[in-house]
Amino acid sequence: MIRRLEKELTCALLPGTGALPPLSELEGDFWSRFDAAAPPHLRLGMGVAALALAGLLPRLLGHLPSLGGLPAADRDRVLHTAERLPLLRDLLEVAKMVACFAYFDDDGVQRAVREAP
Repeated sequence: MIRRLEKELTCALLPGTGALPPLSELEGDFWSRFDAAAPPHLRLGMGVAALALAGLLPRLLGHLPSLGGLPAADRDRVLHTAERLPLLRDLLEVAKMVACFAYFDDDGVQRAVREAP
């Protein structure tokens, strides 16, 4: 369950920008490498962030599904709410960092960024 919430959260943070694909469309085994290589405090922080931001916060804001089951506008509202709350803001920063690790773990994304004008 936590892994699903971690994926929902990271995908919500990087929905794509036109030239680059959304994180949800990337293939790869980032999460197995993350489990093997990330320090325990980062893995714990990401798990807590996923539970709080993707699992609990949407429900506290009146949404029944977790973050991944919400329409894009509602996902954005949940994330913007998290940015305004002190503890959740810190958890969101952890999730953003892990989302960037996951995104730039993809060879295609790295190539596209390196080749960009």
